[in-house]
Amino acid sequence: MSNKSPKRKPKKISKQRAERKSSYFGTVLTIVGLVLAVVALISLRPQVNVSPADALDHSQPFSVPFHITNASFYAIDDVQPTFYIHRLMISGVNAGENLVGFSETKTLEHAESATVMCNFTPVEGLPQDADVVLVIDYRVWWIPFWHPRQYFRFVGRYGDNWQWLSEPIGTVRKDTDAAFEHDRQLREMFRLHPPGSH
Repeated sequence: MSNKSPKRKPKKISKQRAERKSSYFGTVLTIVGLVLAVVALISLRPQVNVSPADALDHSQPFSVPFHITNASFYAIDDVQPTFYIHRLMISGVNAGENLVGFSETKTLEHAESATVMCNFTPVEGLPQDADVVLVIDYRVWWIPFWHPRQYFRFVGRYGDNWQWLSEPIGTVRKDTDAAFEHDRQLREMFRLHPPGSH
């Protein structure tokens, strides 16, 4: 009589269990794919950075150059900076609510920078309070019908010298957009009814 025990046959994985495992791995791969797609989109989104430099004339707050840097992985075209002077308190009077634009547009390659200055009318002495927004409009060549706009708000403070400190755009964005719309309406009115046309 043999002492060998009978060999056990390996259990077969049921079809239902195999389908559950396949569905699980499919779900995981889908989630991983979506996460990677989101990361790719975020990295490809246009990115512009703005930073103020030291004032060229410490008695004039608007002599500060602002560096505009293309932080995208590709070139951006028709870069159009515009300053919105939201608030400029001088001797208790608000001289703000003005737009200061530039007719020239630029193309910025990846990591390339341009410099702009507000060129606002020189003021006597330093303002008691100042709040400006540098608006950057531009185009991305591979999205032809999209014209991104970014807002960079700076509040003026005086320490050893005048400085522009970065602040969140907050509700000032609404006032900025309203100023742009008012300017657009004025330009359209002058286009349709040039001075001296009547």
